[in-house]
Amino acid sequence: MESAAVSYSLVSAFIAVALLIAGAALLAILIVAWMLSRRVSDPGRRQVEPDLIKEAEKGYIDLAAWSSLQRERFIVRSPFGYGLACEWLCAPGNKPPKGTESSGTTRTHPVAVIAHGHGYDRAGSAKYAAMFLESGWDAIIYDHRACGDSGGSGTTMGYYESGDLGAIIEALRMRLGAHTPIGAMGESMGAATVLLFAAQNPGALAFAIADCSYSDLPTQLAFLLKADYRLPAFPFMAIADFITRLRLGYSWQELSPRKAIEAAGGLPGLPLLIIHGEDDDYVPPAMAKELAAVKREPVELMMVPGARHAKSWETDREGYARKVKDFIGRIAINDELDRSDTWSIWQPKSL
Repeated sequence: MESAAVSYSLVSAFIAVALLIAGAALLAILIVAWMLSRRVSDPGRRQVEPDLIKEAEKGYIDLAAWSSLQRERFIVRSPFGYGLACEWLCAPGNKPPKGTESSGTTRTHPVAVIAHGHGYDRAGSAKYAAMFLESGWDAIIYDHRACGDSGGSGTTMGYYESGDLGAIIEALRMRLGAHTPIGAMGESMGAATVLLFAAQNPGALAFAIADCSYSDLPTQLAFLLKADYRLPAFPFMAIADFITRLRLGYSWQELSPRKAIEAAGGLPGLPLLIIHGEDDDYVPPAMAKELAAVKREPVELMMVPGARHAKSWETDREGYARKVKDFIGRIAINDELDRSDTWSIWQPKSL
């Protein structure tokens, strides 16, 4: 009896220890999954004005020249119920059209909308504006949801952000009319947002420029999980995705610009410039090539040697600006097109 009691005690102790270890392991998995979900969804809200000063301190913009630009600040209502803080920057000699005075057949300066990256605000788009302004395009910079001066909570890596971009494009179209070209450029998450919007709305953009976009969000997050924490995708990704669905109502599995472009038939006719740093250790450079592979012509791919994530412009400013200016310089507008048609015609530069 005494031997049986001892054996029972040992078994009970073993089970208790095993349950404790299993519980600790499960708790650790849940904590890591929660941290991953928070890292993606809650990067923190930054302030635009201090960030503009930081951009100037890094030599990205000249504050005096920036302050002297003709501009208009305005709010666009998101279809998801919050305000999007936007800023209209005018090319030399231009000013924003008032109301809908340009609707109909009147054509104004073309407009490029610039979408910033994850965890930043529209100050991050300021350095790109000069390329468009110097080429005669007005530039619209804005804050994504839960960023800068915009409302909303929770970053969704392009899921709700693509709908927000659509609201901004629609607001611009109401002011510019059907015959003024509107293009879009994005950096990192902003680039994915542009691609998702373009795939969901064929014909809405005169061009798209995607700088260091992910091609598939689950693949990219699994890459980061392994690179940053040396952890496998399973089970962390599935649990983190479930937490995100509960918190924000969408799944990471729904976000794949590559699949979206494929579903849109390769987006034929939309001029697309893909830019990526060859030393990007955040979004693998191979993802840029994946996007280029599924996009039907016209598409161009610029790989920047030595550039890390979102550093292509900084690494080669002259080459970057030259490429973008050449690209948008080949956008022409046909006066006969109406809103149901494509608003741009790709005209390859003669050699």
